[in-house]
Amino acid sequence: MDRALTVEVFDHDDPARQEYLSSLGEQLVRYHRFAGCDYRELHAIIRDGPIRLLGGLLGATHSGWLSVEFVWVAETLRKAGYGSRLLAAAEQEAVARGCTKAHLEATGREVVTFFLNRGYNVCGELTDYLPGQSRYWLRKELSASASS
Repeated sequence: MDRALTVEVFDHDDPARQEYLSSLGEQLVRYHRFAGCDYRELHAIIRDGPIRLLGGLLGATHSGWLSVEFVWVAETLRKAGYGSRLLAAAEQEAVARGCTKAHLEATGREVVTFFLNRGYNVCGELTDYLPGQSRYWLRKELSASASS
């Protein structure tokens, strides 16, 4: 049966963005669970009161790995240890879920140095990802005291 399918690209200001992302996330979780994988999202946040978000980490755990997708801390809180606290909280939860390793991608000397100072090691590099900058893959062995 030949069907006409539509392929669409959407941007951050698309009114249906949240619906698309929610549906894609559900499909991703369903796929991983069907494939026998123990995929679980992992999120950590910093907030001031019930609503004001000041930082966050988005990631997932699966197959013994913590995959860190995104880390953000409000500029006013940077260099005050909050990024380290987010990362340590995610690593601690990952260990509780049975993970022994973590990985992530990063660009920019300051960002890469942040992760290197927290026990991550470079395991790959894509040169000239941005003009004059490389994209790095980093990994870390986690332990039961995953707070460094």
